[in-house]
Amino acid sequence: MHPVNELQVENVAAAFNSVAPDFEQTLENDITRAFRSKVYETVRSLVPAGARILDINCGIGIDAIALAQEGYQTSGVDISPGMIKQAKERSRKSGTEGVEFILSSFDDLSMFSGRSIDLVLSNFGGVNCSSSLERCAAEVARTLRPGGYFVAVVMPRMSLWEIVAGAARLNLSAAFRRLGGTVPARGFRSNTFAVTYYSPGSFTAFFSRWFSVRHLRGMNIFSPPPHAVRFRTRHPLLSSLLERWEPHVAALPIFRSVGDHFMIVLQRSTSESPADE
Repeated sequence: MHPVNELQVENVAAAFNSVAPDFEQTLENDITRAFRSKVYETVRSLVPAGARILDINCGIGIDAIALAQEGYQTSGVDISPGMIKQAKERSRKSGTEGVEFILSSFDDLSMFSGRSIDLVLSNFGGVNCSSSLERCAAEVARTLRPGGYFVAVVMPRMSLWEIVAGAARLNLSAAFRRLGGTVPARGFRSNTFAVTYYSPGSFTAFFSRWFSVRHLRGMNIFSPPPHAVRFRTRHPLLSSLLERWEPHVAALPIFRSVGDHFMIVLQRSTSESPADE
């Protein structure tokens, strides 16, 4: 199994620390809220209220707290001390002090072994930041109960929105930047770290030993992604039409690989366990 890249871990933590204090004010918007609601709808379809959910890149705790308010038993881990601090404060203010937030990488979820987690969640491309997706897959498998679910929202190697937007600006390097596979992250002030983009097939390959694919759909294929708030504001009618049409094609093979993200549901097998290694 590939070792964890400690420099990557440090760089990711520093980058997210830099945006933690004003994360909600600068990065949350109507598009991200609608995005999250789709993820929650998927979670509800898989496990009932009362189930144990672990958010492995919880950030400031938005998802873990929202799901706790729906009756789930939630915990969150994040690599950034700043994010964990904000998550705990948010939990206190929302009256959901029962949500557990732990400073850790999703490359090490050993503190949850034996807890029989029903669903593990990774939203907004958190797993794209992993220095060893192979190790991450083993940790998620070890944490989940047999038959449990991993819901991952992943950034693919091709984004139709980025291609069209980049081409419209005659900026081909921006249009096809994801095809490089691993590129520097943007939007974290002076901090950066490596982000690796995956096709659904290449992502699934890391998990195939312990998981089977239950569901796969593209997200923000034609509709404005979270970073395109200005477009949505300037073109509300067109954006609304694209948002309403997209669900009809989001699960089709030709489209589900070219959204700004794809959401994949993996189900844990009931046979071999990484704990045996």
